[in-house]
Amino acid sequence: MCIAEGIAMMKPIMHANHGARGHRHPEPPESSERESLLDAIGWSLFFIWIGVAWLIGVESGYILLGIGILTLLVQAARRLFGVRVEGFWVLIGCGFFVAGYWELWNLNIPLAPVILIAAGVGILVWQWMRRRKRP
Repeated sequence: MCIAEGIAMMKPIMHANHGARGHRHPEPPESSERESLLDAIGWSLFFIWIGVAWLIGVESGYILLGIGILTLLVQAARRLFGVRVEGFWVLIGCGFFVAGYWELWNLNIPLAPVILIAAGVGILVWQWMRRRKRP
């Protein structure tokens, strides 16, 4: 395999700051700067929320709910500013949101089995939808 073929194979996994031949761009693209800024703001708000909530003794349900809201707000901001929304973090945000309400409602059903069942059903629906779209 020659170097060009190796670079072509690695192209999909290269960082956004690299060109098609692997050469680094002199300046990162604007969306990359926005992405870094939004990520920094999100992590800052996360640590501030955890610190304040811990300091004033907020219930764990509200802490989880707040983390979920912050995570979803960062993904909404990414969408608003034209940066790629990360599905993983949307899922994590929804999970924290549900876990917060679950804790606040004092449900007697354990959350983990419900999440596992929902994940299994979700995977089946996802595969079924993918197969329906194929010709």
